[in-house]
Amino acid sequence: MSMLNFIFEILLRTISQLITILGFFFVIGFILSKLQKWTQNQYQRSVGWLGILWTAWIGTPVHELAHAFFAKLFAHKIEKVSLFRPNRKTGMLGQVDHSYNPKNPYQNIGNFFIGAAPMIVGCLVLAMLFNYVLPGNQEILALVQKINFKTPIEALSGLFQIIIALFSVENIASPRFWIFMYLSFCVATHLAPSSYDQKTMWNGLLWLFIFLFIFNIGIRSAHINLSSFSEYFSLAWLTFAFWYASVVSFVHLLVASIILFPIRLMRR
Repeated sequence: MSMLNFIFEILLRTISQLITILGFFFVIGFILSKLQKWTQNQYQRSVGWLGILWTAWIGTPVHELAHAFFAKLFAHKIEKVSLFRPNRKTGMLGQVDHSYNPKNPYQNIGNFFIGAAPMIVGCLVLAMLFNYVLPGNQEILALVQKINFKTPIEALSGLFQIIIALFSVENIASPRFWIFMYLSFCVATHLAPSSYDQKTMWNGLLWLFIFLFIFNIGIRSAHINLSSFSEYFSLAWLTFAFWYASVVSFVHLLVASIILFPIRLMRR
């Protein structure tokens, strides 16, 4: 293989990987952001901005701690952390201020992961809730492992089976189930990256591309096959967590719209 063909192959592989990563985070992030915005609008038009605090007091600290953790992981200087400080004027619920050296490649790559951190950590928290709080979780975990995201029909079919198992008669009668639902509800409805988070992710995009390009050159040159590694660390769990977050956020929007509709009418 000529050097030109080698570079072209590595370039195509890197671009494909980057599109996969961006598509996964940005598309789901966009969906979550829109659902969160519409839900908050329902509260604004009825009971006011403070109505979102019944989920934000748990969801926001998880969101901000995720930013702080990845900022620390990528050697950014953390200047200020506000895990939960609602501000009616700005609409902000919390904040993590950090700075970095723009000449440092590692810290630049970190920008992408710092921006995406609430989605990554939020999904891990959802997974922990599934494992340690949800009663009868073994059946649902087995369904999660079998779910196929290759086509929309297969994905929806798998998700429908999980929803049926989730709302079983045994679960509905268990207090632990409702604790699980509330906690996961709080986390899922605050996974969405803010506009600032999305901008942070874009700042690290070029350096992430460079890292993947060099990584692929090393893997290809060493003739290392990562197919089994990729299968072991399947995106099934992460994908399911994102879709579950989207479903919960949609349910939140639907319930808020129905319950708050009479209040909106009274305020007109």
